[in-house]
Amino acid sequence: MVTKVVKGITIRGFYAMAVLAGFVNRVFALPAKLGSMEVLPISKETGALLETSHCGFFLAVGIFGIWVIGTFSRTFECQGEEV
Repeated sequence: MVTKVVKGITIRGFYAMAVLAGFVNRVFALPAKLGSMEVLPISKETGALLETSHCGFFLAVGIFGIWVIGTFSRTFECQGEEV
């Protein structure tokens, strides 16, 4: 059903956004871990701030969710009873 509703390039775009959101999540979590192991000179406060404020991650996931829902709803409206 998904391939009838959206094109293959859109499915690949969905996948790419999900992978990028995971990378953004790791970028925010990694400095605190490296700071606690004393690999990266970062204060505990800065590490905690980065670790708890995953704004970039939630922004990417939010955009992804809006894009998925918007794409499916637009395509369902265009398909009518054909699906």
